[in-house]
Amino acid sequence: MILGEGVVYCDACSAAHTCMPRDWGTEARWQSGYAADCNSVYAGSIPTLASIFSCHARVVELVDTGDLKSPARKSVPVRVRPRAPSMSKHNSTLNLWQRLASVPAGKWLFSRLVCFKAPYFASIRPRFQVLRPGNSVVTIRKRRSVTNHIGTVHAIAICNLAEIAAGTMTEVTVPGDYRWIPKGMTVEYLRKAETDLTAVAEISPVPTFEGTFELPVNVVVTDTGNQVVFRAVINMWVSPRKRG
Repeated sequence: MILGEGVVYCDACSAAHTCMPRDWGTEARWQSGYAADCNSVYAGSIPTLASIFSCHARVVELVDTGDLKSPARKSVPVRVRPRAPSMSKHNSTLNLWQRLASVPAGKWLFSRLVCFKAPYFASIRPRFQVLRPGNSVVTIRKRRSVTNHIGTVHAIAICNLAEIAAGTMTEVTVPGDYRWIPKGMTVEYLRKAETDLTAVAEISPVPTFEGTFELPVNVVVTDTGNQVVFRAVINMWVSPRKRG
């Protein structure tokens, strides 16, 4: 509820606060503001909101960018509300996938970008086929460079396949204010891997993220005959990101 210029009614604590304008750049279509004396409002999720203050408000009302550029405008009336828990911030990876997956060579490009970020995985040349919260499908081809002395896909190459499938899927599953890291991995080698391979990583059901906990990710790797050659459980240590 707008009370007047430079003042907002805070949905978090039901009080009026002075709201100062921020981010007056030419690209800004949303006016970013913060409630200077409210400790119950978290940082907003819109891109133009800087997170350098301890207490912020999320803007939910458009304002005129031309008006924002006016030097005479010292404060702007905006409506704010607390940021509801969301998974939007983890979506930089997921959004990239969604943009690329449907275009020619997009899955290849996304897979290369993941390997650019984590170069070790490039040795197996993974190809993402499916990526969404709670599920991913990644394939590799049987090439000489990933085989062992008996001509089957090397055990460590399969572990790498399982880890990139589980790790990238975890990245797009956990909320943006959480972080994760692999803590342990239990594997079963069930038969020789003599063909191209497909890894399916799953979290089912996707949990409620609260506090610090261990998140098991199940991975099954199959060959072209749909025979299971490998199973793994990768335990991810999930914890809230430190604020500051």
